[in-house]
This record gives sequence, C-alpha cells and structure tokens, in this order.
Amino acid sequence: MELRIVATGSHGNTYVLTDKTGRLLMLDCGVPMPEIWRAVGYKTAALDFCLVTHAHLDHSASAKKMLDAFMPVTMSSLTAQQLNIPLSSPMLKVRNENETLNVGNWTIQPFSTFHDAVGSLGYLIYNKADDITLAYVADSGHIKYTFPKLNVLISECNYDNSIEQRKDEIADRYLRLRESHMSLDRLVSYLDKAKMPNLRNVVIVHLSDSNSNEAHMLDELRKKTGVTVDAAREGLTINLDKVPF
Repeated sequence: MELRIVATGSHGNTYVLTDKTGRLLMLDCGVPMPEIWRAVGYKTAALDFCLVTHAHLDHSASAKKMLDAFMPVTMSSLTAQQLNIPLSSPMLKVRNENETLNVGNWTIQPFSTFHDAVGSLGYLIYNKADDITLAYVADSGHIKYTFPKLNVLISECNYDNSIEQRKDEIADRYLRLRESHMSLDRLVSYLDKAKMPNLRNVVIVHLSDSNSNEAHMLDELRKKTGVTVDAAREGLTINLDKVPF
C-alpha cells in the first residue's frame, strides 16, 4: 500500500492510497481539478472513491467537479448540503457515521470528528488485497474512538501548544485553532492511551505553517509510539507495507 501526498495544509488537502492491485482511494479533494486528474494518473476508472471529510474548501474544493466528471465521491449528508450538492447526484454515495461503504477491495466506515463544520467525518478503511487497516482523521480537535486492529493512522497534527501559547494576542483564529484542530499534545495523549497493538505507521498531515515544528513533532511522536512516523509533504510517497520493500 502506498500513500501519495498530493497536497497538505491550509491551501489544500488531497491524498491518494494505492493498493497492490492498482486500485485508488482518494482522501479529500481540496485542490483544483487539474491536480485531481494528475493525482489519479488520468485513469479515472482506477479510482474507487474520494472520501470527503467536511465542507471546508481546503478539503472539498473539487467535489462538485469530480461528480460532474463521473468520479465517485462519498461524504455525509450534512456535508453535501453545505456544498449544495444534490443527494440524488448519480456518482455521490452519502454515508453518515457508522454507515459502511463497500467497494472493490475497500471497506470504509465513517466516524464523527470534532470540527467546526457540520457533518465532519473521519474514515476507518480496510483493504482486503493488502490486508491493512487505516484511519484517516483530517481536521479534528480530538479522536473519540480507538481502533484495536489499526495498522496505520493518518492524522492531522496541526499545531504545537508550546508555539501557539506564545502568541501575544488571543484572536478568534487561535481560539478556533485550539477547539477544532489537533494539537501535538492531544495526538501524543491519544496514542499513549489508545490500545492499538498492531499500529506500525503514523503519518501526520495538515501541519500549520506558523504554529508547528515538524522535527519536534516527529521526535515526540516517535519517542511516544516507537513506530514509524512520517510528516506529509507535497509530492512525497510513503510505503505503508509491513515490510516496506
């Protein structure tokens, strides 16, 4: 299983999973359509679904255009309403929390997240071809579930409290940051307490340009978990196999 980072951060978030049979699963579509086409290698038939987490445009910018191009997309009903997408759209599969979607090699179970966008979801994903279980958590202040069989966690790690707390002003953007985005401290605490003995990879995404320190975040997470930890960077491809060669 490979994870390709198409875009990450406040300007846009799009990630592509490729299993060993060549089937694709897209995580969010917060980039313009030309980048979406390139992300799937112009082979739309290989894309089984795009999983949209919420309606903020850095995660959903191309959702409508993908549907118009007959590319399959799933999201919650509330996210579709926020994006003014008709629930009857032929290529749209609405799935709310705990409503499983099965397609090809993938079994996808949405779960609710803590963000300031109604209907926001994370996704628990199992791929039978590669026998791998992943969770994708985009913008969320907390993760309320644990996943005992999880192999790979792809999670926002937006800011480092030690940096954010040095801000002199208490503006709305910093209040919002603390309430609806994942901090390093919260992610470390979650991984410390969660019982996930099969976890082998953590990939942190959506790092803040001004409130994060990638090297420090990676160091702290590696010390706490003892597993492989990577930070998303545009153009990076990460091998998620148990034996990565």
